[in-house]
Amino acid sequence: IRSIYAYMWIELHDYICIYMELLKYFRKLKWKFLFVVFLIVVNAGFLTLAGISSANALSAVAKFRANEFFMWVAVMGLAYIVYAIVNCLVNIEQARFSQNVDKLIRKDIATELSRSNYATFHKQTVSTYSSWLTNDITTINNFGIADFLMIVRQVFEIIFGMLTLAYFNFSLVITVVILTIIMGVVPNLFSKILSKKSLEYTHANERLVNTINDILNGFNTLFLANLPQTIIKKINKSSDDVKKHTVQYAKAAGVTQAITNGLAFISQVIILEQTGWLILHNLTPVGTISGAQFFAGTIFAELSGISFNWQEFKSVKPIIQKFKSGFDKKDNEQIFKNVELGNIKFNNISYKYSKNDKPLFQNLNLDFQLNNKYILVGDSAAGKSTILNLVAGLLRNNSGDIKMNDISYSAISDNDLHEKISYLQQDPYIFSASLKWNLTLGKNIPDAKINNVIHECGLEDMVAKLPNGLDTVLSDQGKQLSGGQKQRISFAREILRDKPIYLLDEATSALDKSASVKLEKAILSKKNTTVIMVTHHLREEIKQLANEVINLNEVKE
Repeated sequence: IRSIYAYMWIELHDYICIYMELLKYFRKLKWKFLFVVFLIVVNAGFLTLAGISSANALSAVAKFRANEFFMWVAVMGLAYIVYAIVNCLVNIEQARFSQNVDKLIRKDIATELSRSNYATFHKQTVSTYSSWLTNDITTINNFGIADFLMIVRQVFEIIFGMLTLAYFNFSLVITVVILTIIMGVVPNLFSKILSKKSLEYTHANERLVNTINDILNGFNTLFLANLPQTIIKKINKSSDDVKKHTVQYAKAAGVTQAITNGLAFISQVIILEQTGWLILHNLTPVGTISGAQFFAGTIFAELSGISFNWQEFKSVKPIIQKFKSGFDKKDNEQIFKNVELGNIKFNNISYKYSKNDKPLFQNLNLDFQLNNKYILVGDSAAGKSTILNLVAGLLRNNSGDIKMNDISYSAISDNDLHEKISYLQQDPYIFSASLKWNLTLGKNIPDAKINNVIHECGLEDMVAKLPNGLDTVLSDQGKQLSGGQKQRISFAREILRDKPIYLLDEATSALDKSASVKLEKAILSKKNTTVIMVTHHLREEIKQLANEVINLNEVKE
């Protein structure tokens, strides 16, 4: 008895954990959810009516009552017609409801991603997040939402079937209950295996998406190295990985389903034997044989389905837990809002990218004065870009303290920091959107201001050559653009943002000398702005605009 109670508690706990996660979405769509459940109940009711009509028709034939027989046949036919119509509505409304839930789950993941800091976001690859938002949500849809609604359907069909069997003879219900307990306990032996195989399957899908993105993004390198077959080898290897885990899951699911189906068939035979015995002893009408066969078939088929669907439903739990554990919890540290601009100071800053790496710098002290212009130079790997990333708040796991206006960076939110900083990187990202959207990032900016910045950044010729001007969509990360054009877009984008601090990391490396000088002068000549620029090619006319040139090779010594 204790083991049965323990089993029931574990099952109930798993159900609550998964259901509560889905319930918050069901609540947001409660009327749609209740409408789907209502249609499912109505559908089960008409299927039950068809079964009762069949049993009563057989009893009428046995008593040679023609009118009663044809009446019940007509009722049965009408019940099946309505069942078919309602079943169609159930499928449509369930699909609509499932897609709405999918949208809400994607929104929640997207919200968490939007709240992530740089370090948290980069704990996973972009391909992994893509897999979460596609493959994993499809799994939740199929094994979570669809199985849950299927279980609801099966439960009501079982309830109606049990009530009908009780009407025929209550002893049939007692037998069904005993067999139901057996069918519920045995398949549970495979639940842990099924959950494990489900999680392994989702991880295999993540690896496949990562491999595909990685190998296709590296096409140019493989093409120039004359290694195109590597694309086939890598994708085939990952496909075999997915195939392996798909088959393993199918085996576990197949064994579980085979056992539950076998128990269902044996249970139907037992009910049929009991019904025959009751008829032979005149304890129930002849038509009960039809009703018992119909409802026993329905009950045990649905019990078999519930048992299997329940194991699939539980396999969603590790996926939901993966979503919850994939994002850092926000701490309760005091955060200053609307921090005033001021000097940015590095106090004894040390940084290394991993525990085993040698520090890029140790006990580094820098003081970037408000509204001054600084140029960072030094050897490759001297830490120039790292300093910009620290100033931008992209890297925060440093030792020592960085302060703005004497307030520690640890007490300044990413949002507040980025409202003050424009960061121009060497390889700017181009979104699959119009050129105008890429310049404004979706913000409403007057056309006159946009046109002035386009002129300032030398984009007029490019805009004139585009088929739809500013409305031309730049697809595939701007593959149709040159590196210099991307950098001009980056300059225009950040000038439109108009922030008081500019960080430039080799931001003109793809431009010729005259274009580079023009754009760098445009930033360094801005009044009331702090500029920190990294370059490997410091030109004299640019050097003259700086308040200080910092050579990291010397500062680090």
